[in-house]
Amino acid sequence: MKILHWLHTRNWGGLEKFVVLFAGELQKQSCKNTIFFSQRNGIADSIELLQNSTVDLRSGNHLDLWQILREQSPDAVIHYTGSTMHAAWLEGLLKWPKNHIRIFMHGFGHKHDIYHHYLYQKFNCIFPTRLTHGQSKEWLPIPERCHHFQYFGVPLARKVQKKSWNSPLTLVSLSRIEPAKRIRELVGAVINAFQMNPNLQERFVIKIFGKPHDHDTKGQKYLQQLQQMVPHQLTTRILFPGFTNEPNLMLEQAHFLFFTSQNEFYGFSLLEALATGTPTITVRQGSFRELNQENYGRFIDLENPESVQKILEEINTMTALEYEALQENARNRAEADFDISKTTDQFRQWLVTH
Repeated sequence: MKILHWLHTRNWGGLEKFVVLFAGELQKQSCKNTIFFSQRNGIADSIELLQNSTVDLRSGNHLDLWQILREQSPDAVIHYTGSTMHAAWLEGLLKWPKNHIRIFMHGFGHKHDIYHHYLYQKFNCIFPTRLTHGQSKEWLPIPERCHHFQYFGVPLARKVQKKSWNSPLTLVSLSRIEPAKRIRELVGAVINAFQMNPNLQERFVIKIFGKPHDHDTKGQKYLQQLQQMVPHQLTTRILFPGFTNEPNLMLEQAHFLFFTSQNEFYGFSLLEALATGTPTITVRQGSFRELNQENYGRFIDLENPESVQKILEEINTMTALEYEALQENARNRAEADFDISKTTDQFRQWLVTH
């Protein structure tokens, strides 16, 4: 089976990483995959992630895409953004191949206009959580026959690393630095917790990984404001190490992951954390209501900064055995629902029948 993955995005982040890993796993399962970047050239990043995979990587404009479609005659085109759906109509691609699939990894709005009513008759639409699958029935005009749920996974670490429970404990954030990720609110809540309970300063180190996109001048200013928020006496406890291209290594070294996006549609870093047996601390919003659970994670409310102090104090008094139980439960959830080899095989079997 030949599959074309069409990415029309400006940046490299969780969505792009997901697509590349997904295509790589499909390639292992005897599908022939091409990833086409029609806005940002993500070939170099993809090669680094895929290593020795034989996934075909292309980039160019819509004319280049049309030529590839004519050359390859794929059995399916997978769309990851609404913009490619619109371009599919403009290019006349809806006529060939027959199977166009829209995987919703970034969100959706209320789209009940005539144009979207027509588009959604032509696409098989897949939602990565039961929550979004249910919400979409109200928000999008998708026929029941085109409406599907499927978890998507991440590679699992071979073995969960046993972590020292001695101070300091490391809590990390791996989100892009932008207001929607609510990093400012998180940093403010941690500062408040450290000031209200100085014992927490000795127990924890908070590392806020990530950076704004190069073209995002507002994001650069936002990062500067975050750094300026931190009092001098806490600059060795609240750190901004910048971008990391080794998130799994950072998670293996961390004790918890903070993920505080206001309305994350899926949350790739959360799945990576579970795969490494790293417990998660999230807000009770968006997909986190389904993907995070209290038997391996905790919830905070950034509208109530004291909730962050409460969680840090709970972790501070947690025993090593209690923490190891969280680790085990996190890994068990990943093995049950988010093993990329299993979820991709489920998708591949579904694709054969649709």
